[in-house]
Amino acid sequence: MCGIHFILDKNKRLTEEPVQKMINATVYRGPDDFGFQVFETPSCIYFLGANRLRITDVTKYAHQPFTSGDGFSSLVYNGEIYDYSILKSQQLKDGKIFRSGSDTEVLFNLLAESQEKELEQLNGMYSFVYLNKNTDDVLLARDPWGMKPLFYYEDSDFFIASSEIKAILASGLVKKVLNEKAVHDYLQYRYVCRPDTFFENILELETGGFIQVRNGKVTKNETIPQSANEPDSEMYQPGRRDGEIVQQAETLLVNSLLHHLPAQGSAGLFLSGGVDSTLILALLRENGYSNFPAYSFVTSVKDRPFGTRDYKYAALAAKTYHAEHHQIETDASMLENIDDYISRIDQPVGDSGALMTYLLSQKVAKNHKIVLSGAGADELFGGYNRHAAFRMYLKNYKFLSLMKGPGMFGANIFATVSNESGRLIQKFFVNLDKDPSVTYNKFLSFGQLSSRADTSLWPSDGPENINYHLGKALEHDRMNYLVSDVLTISDRMTMLAGIEMRLPYLDRELSRYACSLPPERLLANGKKWILKEMLQKRNGKIFCRRSKEGFGLPFGGWMDINHTGAWSFLESENSLVFKFIEKNRILELKSIHQKSKANYALELWAVMVLAKWLDFTFG
Repeated sequence: MCGIHFILDKNKRLTEEPVQKMINATVYRGPDDFGFQVFETPSCIYFLGANRLRITDVTKYAHQPFTSGDGFSSLVYNGEIYDYSILKSQQLKDGKIFRSGSDTEVLFNLLAESQEKELEQLNGMYSFVYLNKNTDDVLLARDPWGMKPLFYYEDSDFFIASSEIKAILASGLVKKVLNEKAVHDYLQYRYVCRPDTFFENILELETGGFIQVRNGKVTKNETIPQSANEPDSEMYQPGRRDGEIVQQAETLLVNSLLHHLPAQGSAGLFLSGGVDSTLILALLRENGYSNFPAYSFVTSVKDRPFGTRDYKYAALAAKTYHAEHHQIETDASMLENIDDYISRIDQPVGDSGALMTYLLSQKVAKNHKIVLSGAGADELFGGYNRHAAFRMYLKNYKFLSLMKGPGMFGANIFATVSNESGRLIQKFFVNLDKDPSVTYNKFLSFGQLSSRADTSLWPSDGPENINYHLGKALEHDRMNYLVSDVLTISDRMTMLAGIEMRLPYLDRELSRYACSLPPERLLANGKKWILKEMLQKRNGKIFCRRSKEGFGLPFGGWMDINHTGAWSFLESENSLVFKFIEKNRILELKSIHQKSKANYALELWAVMVLAKWLDFTFG
């Protein structure tokens, strides 16, 4: 697990200083080691740099950049290949001689043989830059789920790539200019839509994407990107019974979990008490890992009316499955250091789960270099409230389409209901549209902050084609929300603490199986019914019955606490956020929320993070 950096100097004018600055900007991504190399060819000069977090092989023999014996090929690599031992065995049979025990060397050998053609073999997460000086070729790539990031910039003088935008800017070769389109994306979805970033001319490499450099000339995505969302038609056969579906998923999940556990060192688990993380804990104990370290938040007593019940269920899960439980209490004092947190992120994500992941990671880092997470399960197995709501809308389309709009009967019934269930029902009716893809876009969007939710997300088809529309909705979440919100948080927040997050649900075989299941079958027995069946067999019925609450802070109860400085941007008339959303509109939403007329905690958190980040970065 590392930070990787690359500069192509087209005019052969640079010194080593820019790549050294890039390395220094992301020390936290690899605090154990660092290095860089310079390669000159007839066409240009290449600079490769790396920060290294030692996990699979902690010796100097796995140092990066990892270079061939003749010095003509080199690799900088960020990630983990979980089946590397199998690939290594084959390479040993083929006569390869190893000088390290690292997965880096296994990947290096694959790339030396046939480059991107071999990437389909990999089960893991990665981004890398591989250079062959003899042929004057460079290959940059990112894993199919986008678990590991890669950003790039190009002009007439340079091509620059790195694990973080922060490092590209630190090179001193790129001007920092705000991309206003990204702000509008954020106000709609709480994240920027790829390949854009918040910075003009700095782009994010697509999931499963490639960039090739030949003789100093850059070709983007010349090959077809790998799709993690591509189903495997051989993995699911129509007519299978529910029990058979669950059994195959269970076998794949157990195999994935065992592969994701480190061969050396220890790991922890982010435990929310929801189905995903609790199932991981149950399976760990069943496979001999009792007293597994688990890390959770505990909501302070006064904040419990505003937060989730994760604290309750996490404690119960730890007790039920005999975990070594570590807890952090949340209260409004967490916001006192919000400026420190926001100043360290290279791009904002308007999800309070980011701050929680950041704080939990600081705690885990005191004991482990690796943490497991249940991220990805909701997208793969249909776990969000919007998935169930969208399916209900499609199955009752003719009736519900007549109730479209904020003034219709259904919304008015629940207009005065203050509990969360009533608010979800009201939100459902208000967002209905005759076009299924517009309806789903409204489910995803911040309607109070953006006016762009009335656009279609995918080509129109008859609403009676439930599998088509459900499939498009799941695909959209898997390739957008999962990558640009959930996985972005997972990587950046853990890396800021110098630890690695592993995601068993995104294992290659398990995820391909989940994507092969017909969408209607995936949700036929309720949200995440496949995972719930597994957990119920392991004394987990109580965790399956709880409602979906998400992973976030009780921010809704902290609106009146002004001494923390969270709302300091409202005291200025010059905050950059007011260019995109009027100050009076923010004050209006805050007032409505404080009077309990509506719940705008998600919107207000997103606005607060955006406002402070814009002022820190461009103010």
